[in-house]
Amino acid sequence: MIDTVVLAICHSTFSVVPNKYKTDLAYDIGFMLTSVSSGGIGGFLIGYAVKKGIKIIIGIAGLLLGGLAYLNYKGLVSVDWEKIASVSNQAITEFSLDSASYASSVMDSQVMPTMVNFGVPLTGSFAAGFILGCLKG
Repeated sequence: MIDTVVLAICHSTFSVVPNKYKTDLAYDIGFMLTSVSSGGIGGFLIGYAVKKGIKIIIGIAGLLLGGLAYLNYKGLVSVDWEKIASVSNQAITEFSLDSASYASSVMDSQVMPTMVNFGVPLTGSFAAGFILGCLKG
């Protein structure tokens, strides 16, 4: 007897829900799936391209340093390796400090409400896609 009363209450509750809310839920789920899929695909493509670009840059830098080492070995040029090491360390330090300060200046109070409503699924799927793209690249 109690089971039929509970079933009747649940059935009557679900039959009272207007169709307006059912379509809003479908719209929200569709929006979220679109956001997640586009973020994941975009992140994968950008991660793949970034890894390929970094490989090309590192290859060119390696060839340049290898060429300098060969010319130094043959005695055609004199290379100050200490100066090259200090300049490259300074450039890496400045780049990392500049990128950290830029990231903190972009996130202000006007961006946060938009990030919470729209950006969380998009950013999360973009980050996952970016990591997968870097692994596959």
